[in-house]
Amino acid sequence: MQPRALLLPLALIACDDIAEPGVEYAEPSPIVAGEQFKADGLDPDLGEACPANRMIARVQGVCPAVAGWQARKLFSEDDDGEAVQPVAGLDEFCLYAMQGEPTLRQRRNLQRQLRGRGLTSDCRVAAPLGTPFDDIVGPGMRRAFAKAINPPGRIAGTPSAVRIAVVDTSPRYYFWGRARGGNSAHGLTIGRIIRAGTCGPDGAVAGACAGFISHHLGLPRLHDGTVDRGEGGFYGHQSEPAIAVVAAVKAWRDWQAAGQQPAKERLVINLSLGWDGAYGGAMDWANPNPNAQLRGGVLAMYRALEYATCSGALVIAAAGNDTGGLPVPTGPMYPAGWEQVSATALQCQRYGVDPPASGAPYQPLL
Repeated sequence: MQPRALLLPLALIACDDIAEPGVEYAEPSPIVAGEQFKADGLDPDLGEACPANRMIARVQGVCPAVAGWQARKLFSEDDDGEAVQPVAGLDEFCLYAMQGEPTLRQRRNLQRQLRGRGLTSDCRVAAPLGTPFDDIVGPGMRRAFAKAINPPGRIAGTPSAVRIAVVDTSPRYYFWGRARGGNSAHGLTIGRIIRAGTCGPDGAVAGACAGFISHHLGLPRLHDGTVDRGEGGFYGHQSEPAIAVVAAVKAWRDWQAAGQQPAKERLVINLSLGWDGAYGGAMDWANPNPNAQLRGGVLAMYRALEYATCSGALVIAAAGNDTGGLPVPTGPMYPAGWEQVSATALQCQRYGVDPPASGAPYQPLL
C-alpha cells in the first residue's frame, strides 16, 4: 500500500488577519508569546508529558469503579462537555482521572484492577501546528497564500454543499464560520483562512459561501492544565481532539437527520494539530492487528478517524515540517502519519455504518 501525499496549505500557516470583504470579526484576545504548547524540554519517557492522573483503558461494558478515581466512558461527553451516548465501536474506552497526582497505592490499585485492559497514560502532547516566528514571517505568507488560492466571487443562491469542521483551539460556535477570539487565536485563524477560500465578498450572507464552517474544541487545556470550554485552550491530551472529531461527525449527521442541512452535504474535518511520533502512532505492520500496540489516547484518535471516514467524512491533517536541525525529526506528526492507512468495510461494521462508495482502490483514513 503506497502512502498518499497530502498538501494542506491551511495547516502550514498560523496567521490571524486575513480579511474578508463585508465580514467583521471580534478581535481575538492578545496572544501570549509562544502560546503553542511546547514540551519545555520534556522527553517522551512517560514523564510530565504523560501524567499518571489521566489514564485510558479498554473495557467491554461498564467501567469498573476504582477508589479515588473518576471513571467514565471516554466518548460519553462531547467537545462541549455535554453528556452523550457513545457511538457503537467507541464505547470500549474508559477514562480514569483525578485532580492532582495519584499516590503510589492509587496507581497500583488502578493497575491491578485493570490488568490486561491496555491501561496507559493519555499524554498531553496534542498541540496546534504553528511557529513562534509567525509575527515575523506571517504577513508575507498570508499575502502569498491569499493570492495563490484565488478566492471565488459571489456564489449567489447556492446553498452550502460542504461543511468544514475545524477541530482546534476555538469552542463550538456556528455563525457562517465565525468564531470567538478566545485564549488562542489559532482556531479562529484557521477558520478565517478557510472562509477566505470558500466565501465571496458577501460571505456573511447565507448561500454566499461554498462551504459552511463549524468549530469544535479539540484543544481545551490552559497552561495550568485546566479546561476552558468557554474560551478554548492551547493544547490537549491525545484523546481530546478525538472526542471533538466524533462530536463533529455526530453533529453533522444529526443536522442532516433533522433536515437542517442538504442531505447531500459533505463533511470535511480539518486537523491543523498533532503530536510528535515519539509519543505514539507508528503502526506495527508485522502484526496482524497493526494498531494493537497504540496507547489508549492514540488508539482513541485512530478509532475516531475510522468512524469519521466510515461515515463519509474527508479528514485532512497537518503533517508538520522538517526543521532541518536538532532534535532529529521523527517523521510526520500524528494523526497525519496515518495517511497510508485505509478504512475497510470490515472496520466500518464496528460502527454500524457502511463505507461510502468510492472508485478508489482503498478508502484512506485521512
